[in-house]
Order: sequence, then structure tokens, then C-alpha cells
Amino acid sequence: MKKTDVEKCPEINDPVDTHIWEPISFIIAKSMAKKHWSPNVATYISLVFGMMGGLMFGCRNIWVNVAGAVLFLLAIIFDCADGQIARLNKCGSLYGRMLDGFCDGFVYLAAYLGLAIHCFFDKIPFTDIQWSWWIFLLAVPAGAWFHGRQARVADYYKNTYMWIVGLHSELMGVQELEEKYNADKANLSLINKLSFKSYISYTKTQEKETKGVQLLRKKIAENNGVIPEEVANEFKKHVWLFKLGNLETVNLRTFVLIALLLAGVGCWHFAFIIVILEPINLILQWRVERLAKKCAKEYFK
Repeated sequence: MKKTDVEKCPEINDPVDTHIWEPISFIIAKSMAKKHWSPNVATYISLVFGMMGGLMFGCRNIWVNVAGAVLFLLAIIFDCADGQIARLNKCGSLYGRMLDGFCDGFVYLAAYLGLAIHCFFDKIPFTDIQWSWWIFLLAVPAGAWFHGRQARVADYYKNTYMWIVGLHSELMGVQELEEKYNADKANLSLINKLSFKSYISYTKTQEKETKGVQLLRKKIAENNGVIPEEVANEFKKHVWLFKLGNLETVNLRTFVLIALLLAGVGCWHFAFIIVILEPINLILQWRVERLAKKCAKEYFK
């Protein structure tokens, strides 16, 4: 099987994933798939590498930071590999997706904690004042609020696009998730229960932030689940919008984080999240919501 056979959505895939991470991760995925290892093994390896690398960002030694950056990039590779293993062995599951997202949150928590600790003794730019605990007043909103919101919205729109144009999508509504949780919870492990509840909360927030898409989903449900061809064509015409969402996910923010950290100005990464990525997110959200409302209004009787 070729790498292209297990790609999720090549037409809106991040070029960095397509040309760098996925060719490397596919070698790992094929080896693990042949041994019939669970995709969750790759997820846990990604978690360990990512958290170790992120916490190593807190050290003031440049070589420890470089080693941390290498581990963090390896975490991205194994994060790509888990989905490839699932598609190679046709063993993908909702629980695997939830676990993947649950672990990703801990990886970036470690990275931002490490970065804040690293900046603790630095001076606030353009002043002689040490950051000290003040760095967390920048790091917490940037990481917990802005990063989380940007990643949620970009992920939701990407899955919405795949669903609308007829590709495999992992899009599920809150009601469907809650019904499945109530049916399965007696047999779930503690980690699956935690990741499931976290995923339901995550999806609730996504739906609150995407009212135009929810209106379109309601219209499709009322149309017996049939998506009009005109709607799919509208989304395909605006594929560039969904490619824009790639700027909100892993690669750009990771490269900028590592570059600024190694340049000795890591605190600017938190400003980058707020000042650069958030306006991109607002533009993405405004345009996609407008597109969804237009389709809901014009293509349903």
C-alpha cells in the first residue's frame, strides 16, 4: 500500500504533513502495522516524546532545548503514524481519535509550561523588568484560550469540509456522542471515560463556535441527510479557506515556537498566537460561517 492510500484528505492537507512528516511516519506506520500494533501505541509514544520535549524547553541550556525540539518533532511524526496505522489495518475507532486529541492537549500543555519556565528569568521586551510570574499572565491566555480555540475551529472546519464533499470524516454531533457514551460507559476504562468526556466537552464548544455550520447541518438533517450537489460544489470552490485552517494547527505554531525559543526570544511565541494566529482564525471563522449560512439559505427548499 502507498502513502497516498492512507492520506485523510490530500486536497486540503498541510503541505508540510504531505511532503515531510507523512512520508517519514509512513515508514514507521508500515512497520508497526505489520506487527499488528495498536495505533494507540504510536499515540502514547507521541505523548511521551512530546511531553518530554516540551518540558525540556524549560531548561536554560541551548543544547537541552535542541534535544527537546527533536523530541517534539518526533512526537509530531508518531502523531501522524497512529492514524496511518489505523487506516492500514482498518482498525480506526472513535476511542482512538478521542485519545489522540486528549494526548495532544497534554503535549502542548507541557510545551507552553516549559516555554514559560524558560522565559521566567528573561526580561520583558523593551524593558529592564524580569518576567518572573508575569509570564504566566501571557502564557495562560495564549495557550489555554487562543491556542485551544484556534485548533478547535480549524479541526471542525476541516472535518466539515470532508463530510460535505463526500470524503471520510470524523464529524459527530454532541447528541450522538452522548448516546454512545451512555451505551458504552459501563465497559470503558478510566482513560477512555476521561477522554470521552473531554471529547464531548470539546465538541460542545465547537458547535457553539460554529453556528452557521450548525444551521447547515440542521438543513441537511431535515433533507434526510442528503447533501445537495450545489452545496458540495460551493465548498469545493472555497477549498482555499479550509487550507487556510492549516496555519492554525500544528506545524506553523511548532516551527515558530522552536525558532523563537532557540533564538532566545521565546516569549514572543505567546504574542504570535494572539496577534498573528488569532486574526487568521477570525477571518477563517467569518468566511466559513458566511459560506455555510449561504448554502443553508439558497440550496434547500
